Amino acid sequence: MIERLNELAKEVAEFLSAKDYVTVVSHHDADGITAASIISHALNRRGIPFHVTIHSKLTPEVVASVEEPVVFCDMGSAEPELLEGLEDFAVIDHHRPYGELSVPHINPHLAGIDGAFQLSASCLAYLVSRRMGENFDLSALALAGAVGDKQELRDANREILEEGIREGVLKVSKGLRIGSGDLKDLLLLSHEPYIDGISGDEDGAEEFLKKIGLEGKKYEELNEEEVKKLTSAIILKLMDSTREEVLKSLVGEIVWCEGELLKDIFTLSNVVNACGKLERSGTGVAVCLRDERFLDEALELHRKYSMKIVEEVRRATRELSALRFLKYVWVKDEGITGAVAGVLARYVVTDSPVLALRKVNGTVRISARGNEELVKRGIDLGEILRISSRAVGGSGGGHNIAAGASVPEDRIEEFLEIVDERVGEILSG
Repeated sequence: MIERLNELAKEVAEFLSAKDYVTVVSHHDADGITAASIISHALNRRGIPFHVTIHSKLTPEVVASVEEPVVFCDMGSAEPELLEGLEDFAVIDHHRPYGELSVPHINPHLAGIDGAFQLSASCLAYLVSRRMGENFDLSALALAGAVGDKQELRDANREILEEGIREGVLKVSKGLRIGSGDLKDLLLLSHEPYIDGISGDEDGAEEFLKKIGLEGKKYEELNEEEVKKLTSAIILKLMDSTREEVLKSLVGEIVWCEGELLKDIFTLSNVVNACGKLERSGTGVAVCLRDERFLDEALELHRKYSMKIVEEVRRATRELSALRFLKYVWVKDEGITGAVAGVLARYVVTDSPVLALRKVNGTVRISARGNEELVKRGIDLGEILRISSRAVGGSGGGHNIAAGASVPEDRIEEFLEIVDERVGEILSG
């Protein structure tokens, strides 16, 4: 499997290295932005001019606007029909491929690896960059993209981590994966994990820290005993409503990256993701390219984005609607449907898929999230949303555990019924 991936990475690297100029087109989340930034670093180090554009989805309009040669990151594998008019392009993507692309194309599924759980687009971009130069320092961006897509640092992702450690660009410590900085701010803005009564509640966060004697401290200042105290208190708050694998994922290795503007991959991932989702992707790319002029703006965007998610999740927990086999909620704020669905699926609803819906100019945009247990039982949200959206004149797709769709507003009820029926057939079968 790894040999096949290396072959695919070499093909994309040779495509890029042979060009006098490259357009880099990518997705607007942490994985897409870090993937584009890794390719940008690699091109820049080869003296190849480039231009980066970031989009919320791949559309005919996006394709029509690009200047070839172009590399698509975190998009393209599932939409080959959109790329038929192009001649000089490559694809770096981890979504399940549909159809065939007779161009340089790296995707873990082509090597028998499920890209939903390992080797996100940023990790694939890193593999490509390693065939364009040493580029070991880009391993931090690769892993920041992976954790942004909720992937664990195991299997193939683990190999990237271990390479970064060997080369001295990454360090690892054990602890709670909530980022670095002031504890009160971390808890107040926390949606990973989302802690009921603390996230979004300043008094609740303050009282929680006072109770365990950690008020006024920064995470990186805590000693081993204080980290254990904080971890135990948070796990205790989450135990009744959170799946075991989610609890386990909160505690473990913290990856430090001194060469980046933000010094741990979880903070880096969250900040870059916020920039993209608040339509300031250029700021996110600038942070990944280590331009200090944009750091303060990026941190403020992260604070704003985190607060929007937390406030929306607090409201959504009170307003969840239920069909027989799924739950859904209408989301008001732009750019946070996926985040809200993800938080609800990880910390509030654990026995069924969750859909977050938002009306936009006569259409409804849908973000669907599940969990590993639902996937093991046969749920493939990417396939379910692809089929269900097409049945009502829309479009959709994604991973088995996380997917999205867009459907006409006047057919949303029909769409929800189709999804519910399909989920029910799988879970009941």
